[in-house]
Amino acid sequence: QAAAQIINAHDPNMRWSMLLEQLSICLRNGMVDAGFRGELVARILIMLAWDKCFAGEFFSTSGMALRAVKLTTFLDALLNLDDSMKASLQSAFDTPEKPAWVRCTHFVKIDYVPTVGQLLSLFRRG
Repeated sequence: QAAAQIINAHDPNMRWSMLLEQLSICLRNGMVDAGFRGELVARILIMLAWDKCFAGEFFSTSGMALRAVKLTTFLDALLNLDDSMKASLQSAFDTPEKPAWVRCTHFVKIDYVPTVGQLLSLFRRG
């Protein structure tokens, strides 16, 4: 939460300029590993989508980084879904009985490919 507030305290254009400059230095000096399969890029894209879910309410909402967001809202921010895909996902995941949620506060590396059932269970758990 604290890191997210510091990162989001700056003008978005300046923020990314500063972050990318520091990231470049850390990559060159071996302090950050970008990964062999695009892990660093994937993490950056996920963080951008997460920030987009809360655009305009960052400082007005306490605990933004700890809140859950609907899976469909997050996927739309990440993938810019068209209307038909958004409606299809909402009918599948935004049900009153079992809504699907995402919390994006950290990343965990797994050494297996989860099944659809496992993913659905995790998303519904929030």
